[in-house]
Amino acid sequence: MKKISIVCPIRNERDNLKELINRIYSSLGEYFIDNTAELILVDDGSTDDSFDIMRKLSKEFNGIKIITHNTPMGQATALSSGLEVAAGEIVIIMNGDLQVFPEDIILFIKKMEEGYDVVNGIRIKRRDILLFKISTKFLGLLIKIFFDISVKDPSSNFLAVRNKFINDIKLKFNDHRYIIPILYNRGARKIGEVGVRHKLREKGKSKYKLSKPFFAIPEFIGFCIREFRGRPHV
Repeated sequence: MKKISIVCPIRNERDNLKELINRIYSSLGEYFIDNTAELILVDDGSTDDSFDIMRKLSKEFNGIKIITHNTPMGQATALSSGLEVAAGEIVIIMNGDLQVFPEDIILFIKKMEEGYDVVNGIRIKRRDILLFKISTKFLGLLIKIFFDISVKDPSSNFLAVRNKFINDIKLKFNDHRYIIPILYNRGARKIGEVGVRHKLREKGKSKYKLSKPFFAIPEFIGFCIREFRGRPHV
């Protein structure tokens, strides 16, 4: 088993891919040199030349795995596809839009080495619109009420988890938004957090719609019903 797996869902990120990969490898060079790290890129039906760029870069950098969806299947399914093949003892989940800093991955690794099952990223000075920030705080409150889990930034989509908690996991719908309670229900009870840097998207187009927060409550209720019914994520 490798030490580190990094899983990045990708859709139409042609302008970010080269910088993303360069910064990941610069930050974790010792792991890739020792062949103890891998980068898993999941192309979720990109309509630009993201796949061609990934394929070209995979010849320049060792340890890159590419998974392709011929049509867009959504972030949860893309993430699930990447987690399915992750071979690292510690699995890092992050978006590929470079709003978070690949250099901060090392913070997760160091925190995990303290014995945590999951380490979540808290976006310090988050550079998003107020509506998204309020939605995140409300989601954190709901997770605290329904699952008794305290996390400050449950929708950061930047976290580390031990491989044993993602074994045969199957994420559907928008399950990526509730990955922490899902992992908790799979036995990941020791949850830590680290502060990470955040910035506005500089290149490419955001996949997030302004309407997303307004569907958060009914969606979360549906998620809770599935969880309380014991729907396995396997």
